[in-house]
This record gives sequence, structure tokens and C-alpha cells, in this order.
Amino acid sequence: MRLFLYTLPMGTPAPLDRDAQTWLNLPLLPGLSGLLAWIALGLLVFMAVARDGLPMRYEAWRLSHGVGAVLIALFGLHHTLEAGRYSQDTLLAGFWVLATLVAIASLVHVHVLIPMRQRRQPYRITTVRPEAERTWTIELEPDKDAGHPGNPLPFHAGQFAWLKLQRPLFRMTEHPFSISSAPADWPRIAFTIKEAGDFTGRIAEVSPGTPAYLDGPYGHFTVAPGENQPLVFIAGGVGMAPIMAMLRQLRHDGYRQPITVIQGNRSGSQILFADELDAMAETLDLSVHQVLSEPPAEWSGHRGVPDRALLEALIPAEQRAAACYYLCGPPAMIDALEQTLLSDFGAPARQVIAERFRYTLGGRRSSARRLVYAALAAAAVILAGVAGFAAG
Repeated sequence: MRLFLYTLPMGTPAPLDRDAQTWLNLPLLPGLSGLLAWIALGLLVFMAVARDGLPMRYEAWRLSHGVGAVLIALFGLHHTLEAGRYSQDTLLAGFWVLATLVAIASLVHVHVLIPMRQRRQPYRITTVRPEAERTWTIELEPDKDAGHPGNPLPFHAGQFAWLKLQRPLFRMTEHPFSISSAPADWPRIAFTIKEAGDFTGRIAEVSPGTPAYLDGPYGHFTVAPGENQPLVFIAGGVGMAPIMAMLRQLRHDGYRQPITVIQGNRSGSQILFADELDAMAETLDLSVHQVLSEPPAEWSGHRGVPDRALLEALIPAEQRAAACYYLCGPPAMIDALEQTLLSDFGAPARQVIAERFRYTLGGRRSSARRLVYAALAAAAVILAGVAGFAAG
């Protein structure tokens, strides 16, 4: 923000301004550091929005993101202290220095302090098994022999954690995954992971006994405590992982309200947890519906994708406005379903909880796309204001 407070005009004083009070007359280095900070900020935002489309490994992207943030802070601080007329005040200069130190300290906390804490709570991989086509479940347990105190991870079903293998310090290899086991399954913690990148493409090669470290829990994709109404879970692909954690916990808690599960996939080989879901129907008031977009000729289940027509066919009219909906999967599916639930079914916004697994700019629609447009519009307004100030 300080870059917006110390800006143009620069150049030769006007004839009537002999004392140059209306001009900053920036020296080369302070002007250059401010320009570099602006450029780095633009690159940082672009790389954040377009991450999945960039030809670079996730670990390299994350390292460059952290380095870029530090450079923005340092270039901005130099520009502020050297070019800012009012930053010569000791208190104001101290404020900007403190703000920069806080920003850098946040990176130290993430990349140094958290890994140091992780070393005191090590886990180990106990199981790696195929769950569906290109999808694996890995299970962890506290490694008490390596010093884990045995205290449970305080997570709610549906949350996620950052998983790191081998060693915690000086590695940019942690990745966020939804926990697919329930808190009631402790000391076992499971993650169901689809092969979709450099790290996940090698998940099948992980061996039991591999050291593992967790940072979490995070997220709000959870069933509210004391929930007592019909529940509808709609998953696309591996979006079934956090939903399965919630179902497992609901089974443990003896949930009595009707539960509907709609799982969408491209082919039958991608269906997750089919046998366990069938077994759950014996103890829960549970109905499960599998939907395939490219079904074989002999497929007797639902065809297509989870959409308004399918929801109208599967959810009784008297439950539509009263149910609580949990959506997890590709953004396009979630955006379309949110529109149906909020506008057509009359479900209150607080009863539609969604978690998107991808945040690429090209795939955004509806409310998510509007947020991006709002951010771009705000940036345009700020730049226009800076340009107007400079021209004036």
C-alpha cells in the first residue's frame, strides 16, 4: 500500500514553483526501487492467478513466490524511506520498517518455525493403496518411536492439512490435501490423493515407513456441530475425499437424518469408496447415487453430470429448501450447482457449503469469477488514480 502513497509526478519544477514543492524529483535509485516493486508485484499476482498454467514445478513456483514477496517488501521499503517526503519522520519511518519486518517474519514462521515444530510431532506412512484409477489412499500414524507425544491432531471431518514427506526443514515440498479419515479414526489419518502433478504423480512410489509431517488443520468445509437436518453431499472426482471423512464421522456419531450422496465421475474406474458407502447404508439413512459422464453401454446408473435435472430427480421437493448441501469438486460443477440451489431450490446461502479444488483463472465462473473481476477493477481504479495524479 505504501507504493500508492509515494508516487509521481517527477521531473523539472514548474516555473512558478521555484522551491519544487509540487515535485518529488526522485533520485535514480529510489525511483528505480519503486518501479521494480511495482513490476514484481504485478508478476507475483499473475503467477498466483495463473499457477496451474505455468510451465514450472510447484516447488519452484512456491520458492519464487516467497522470494518475490521478500523483494517487493524490500524494494518498497527502500523507495518509501528514500523517496517519501513524509517518511523522514522517525515514527512514520519506524512504522514502515516494522511493517516490512512483520511481512518477512510471516515467511520465517511458515518456512522455519512451523517445520521446527513439525519435527517434534513426526508421523510415518503405514499404508499406500490404490483407491481408484490414478487415485491412492495413504495412511499415517504418529511415530512415537521418533518422538511424537501421541496427542491427536485436532481436526474436524472435512478439513485439510499440508503434508510433507522425508524431513520438515529446508524443503518446499509440502502440499495441501483433504483428510479422508474421520477424527474418530485416530490414531490413523488418511489422505486420498489423485495423480495430478509432479508430487502426486509419484504418490504410488511412497513406501510404508516413510517419515511424514503435517501442518494443520485448515478449512471450514465441515458439518456444523449439532447439525440435525437432511444432508446432501455432491462430489466430483477426488472431491469425494473430504466428504468421505464427514460420512465416516457421521456414522460414528449415529446421525439419524436423511443423507444423500451424489458422486460424479467420468468412468466407473474412478468411483471412490463404493463398497464402504454400501456398507454405510446399513447404519445411516443413506442413499448413494453414482453419475458417469462417459458410461459404458451396460451402465445402469445415472448418466451425465450432477446438474439441476438430476437434483430435482433425487432430492424430494419437501427437503430441497431445508437440506444442507456440501459441494466439493471442479469449480465449473460447483458454480452451476450453487446457482441451482440458491436460485431454484431456495436454499439459504448458509446451507450451501462449497470447496473448490482448483483456482485457475480460466476455470472461474459465477461468484468466483466476479471476485477476480472485482480485484482487477480495483487495481485499474488505483492505477488510473496514480496516473491522474501524475498528469495533474
